[in-house]
Amino acid sequence: MHLPTVVQTLWYVSVAATVILLLRLRFAQLDRVYRWFWWFLVLNVSESIVLIPLQSRYFLWANIYMATRFVGVVISIFLVMELYRHALAAHPAIARFGQQAVGYLLGAACLVAAASLFILPVLGPGPSRVLYYFLAFERTADSAVLLFLLLASGFMLWFPVRISQNVAVFIGGFVTYFVTRWVGLLTIGLHRAWVNDLNVAMTSLSLVCLVSWIMLLRPAGETASVVTGRRWSPREMERLTGQLTALNTKLEGFSEKSSRISLQS
Repeated sequence: MHLPTVVQTLWYVSVAATVILLLRLRFAQLDRVYRWFWWFLVLNVSESIVLIPLQSRYFLWANIYMATRFVGVVISIFLVMELYRHALAAHPAIARFGQQAVGYLLGAACLVAAASLFILPVLGPGPSRVLYYFLAFERTADSAVLLFLLLASGFMLWFPVRISQNVAVFIGGFVTYFVTRWVGLLTIGLHRAWVNDLNVAMTSLSLVCLVSWIMLLRPAGETASVVTGRRWSPREMERLTGQLTALNTKLEGFSEKSSRISLQS
């Protein structure tokens, strides 16, 4: 089968799978728990439904793409903060610190990305110089989001953290899903033959993530829990648990001290 046709078919199937996932989350009332994830999916499916009939009208397509992707960057920031809150629910002080760090640093990354657009050279001809600059901004912002997702994943692979099964499925799937989007942005401008091959692989991987979420995210997964970290070494897990508890206690003390100083001033 012609590769562009395969990519198009996979895109349609992914849109359908996203709609099914949204309905499943709604009926399971998990859309209230993973609110920013819900809006992330709503934006993606809305963008696809609007853009599908506009593929022949390039400039209108590009304008809608840039508007929805800018909103998508903002939602991604809040989604990562939501991820930290769910993943570190047992350690609220560390979760608050992680959320604040995500907010400040991702905000700074977006400002740097926006400022860099004024000095970026145009590397080659293209139908839309504005779209070229926007894609550069989107790549920078998505790279920062991906960095925090990988840091969160690395933290949970190292430290023993008790999380719900749904959170484990959500994080594992979203890291994979977001990596495919990030790679897609990096491959823009490559030789068309390579892009088609990569699009088939990345769209297939995204579809696997969507199907996994449809099958595995369920209300019972909120009460069932798993423990991350190096479970093969109980002694090491006990030591790391102590470190995690001590870090959470120190951050709580620091937060209380900062609050007292703010009230006194």
